[in-house]
Amino acid sequence: MFPLDAKIGAEGTKFTPAARHLAAKMAAYEPFAAASSLLEEFSGICASPKSVERIAHAAGEAIEAESQAKMKLAAESPESIQAASAPMNIAYIEPDGTGVPMRAPDLEGIEGKDGKAKTREAKIGAVFSQTGLDDKGRPVRDKASTSYASAIEGKESFGLRLFTEALMRGALNAAILVFLADGAYLK
Repeated sequence: MFPLDAKIGAEGTKFTPAARHLAAKMAAYEPFAAASSLLEEFSGICASPKSVERIAHAAGEAIEAESQAKMKLAAESPESIQAASAPMNIAYIEPDGTGVPMRAPDLEGIEGKDGKAKTREAKIGAVFSQTGLDDKGRPVRDKASTSYASAIEGKESFGLRLFTEALMRGALNAAILVFLADGAYLK
C-alpha cells in the first residue's frame, strides 16, 4: 500500500490523497474504465479512465521506489529490516516465473528461445509458514500466512526482492527454512 500522503500525481491534480488511494486500489482489480465507473458509483468521485490510469501508474512508481529502498537496505544491512516477530516454526520461500505476452515495443532487445521473443518472464515469489499437518501427514500452509513479491526483472534482482520479503516476514529466523523452486528458476 502506498502512503496516503504520497505525492503521486499531486501537481495539477484535483484529487486528494485519499481519492488517489481509492482510485489506485480499484485500478488494481479492474480495468481503468471499470475502475473509473466504480469510483464514481461508490464514492461520487469523477475521474476519467485516463486519470485513473495516471494515478495507478504513479502509485506503482511510489510502491516500487519504496521497494527499491527496502531492497537496498536489505543488501547493506539485513538485520535492520529483519522482522522482530515471533519466529516461524517452518518457513517457505517459493519463487517461480511465467511468460507474459507483451507488445513488440516492450520486447525490443529481448531474445527468445527461437530468436525474437514473444513474452517476458514475470517472476513471483511467495513467503509463507506451516505449523501443522493434515490427517494424512502432509504439510498444511498456515491460513493467511502468505505474502508475495513479483516483478519483471532479472533473477539476481528478483532474488534480492524475495530475500527482502523473507527478511521482513521473519522467515530467516524460522526453525526450518524451506526453499522450494523448480530447476528453471535456478538457470
